[in-house]
Amino acid sequence: MSEQVLVFMLAGQRFALATREARECLPLPRLWRRPGTPAHVAGFFSLGGTVLPVLDLAHLLGLRDGGATSLLEADGLYRHLIRLDRVALLVDRVIALAVAVPAPPDPRADDWQHGCVAGRLLLDGEPVALLDAGRLLLEDERALLDRLADAARQRAEDWTIVDG
Repeated sequence: MSEQVLVFMLAGQRFALATREARECLPLPRLWRRPGTPAHVAGFFSLGGTVLPVLDLAHLLGLRDGGATSLLEADGLYRHLIRLDRVALLVDRVIALAVAVPAPPDPRADDWQHGCVAGRLLLDGEPVALLDAGRLLLEDERALLDRLADAARQRAEDWTIVDG
């Protein structure tokens, strides 16, 4: 059975995400970070008045050391965000939409997967990890991210100019 996926680059490797999980792809906007924000949270941005957290996916998966801050300064112009429901994923580059077929199982276990790989697909004859957006964060990480996002939203609301 084939599946339509969004293909992107992350730390020199191709990955895929089911198109049903991705709401849109965006060029990297200006992000802001609060002091004490975990390193895998690249920052926050406002989209149509809604404040969204941005996860540095390469750092979250252990594919790149350090946070996104230096990378944002170095090559932010060429990086992309994949917006999900309540969060955006910072990736190196969105490549294309593609139709992929399941790849044969890989007997080798990847240490970095953390259970977020839903399967492997074949794209252009090469195996690509299909990520499951719902399994990227652990429950306590998701709760912390929600609290951080709420604090960022409150701060943005506090700075909103009210006419009247």
